[in-house]
Amino acid sequence: MTLREAAASLGTPPRMMLMRGVLPQLMPAIRASLALGFALSLGELGATLTVYPSGFATVPIVVVGEVNRGYYLPASALALILLGVSLAALLLIAARLLCR
Repeated sequence: MTLREAAASLGTPPRMMLMRGVLPQLMPAIRASLALGFALSLGELGATLTVYPSGFATVPIVVVGEVNRGYYLPASALALILLGVSLAALLLIAARLLCR
């Protein structure tokens, strides 16, 4: 019997089961995937800088541009937003997979 089935048999609502049972077990994987996604997005920066058209910029390009100009606070804020969006997407995917 899985944790989800055991919690459901005890009458736990699905939202509580997700918040207190599943997500704590997934947190190490979530942190690792955020770090990997962020590293990969910055790792592909060289290729992106080579081929992107003028007037078009991805978040890593903007972050590097801000750092090159010496604006570390806006660059940090953009990097944090990038991590937040990655986390939100990951949690949405995880919630959809768990609710099947």
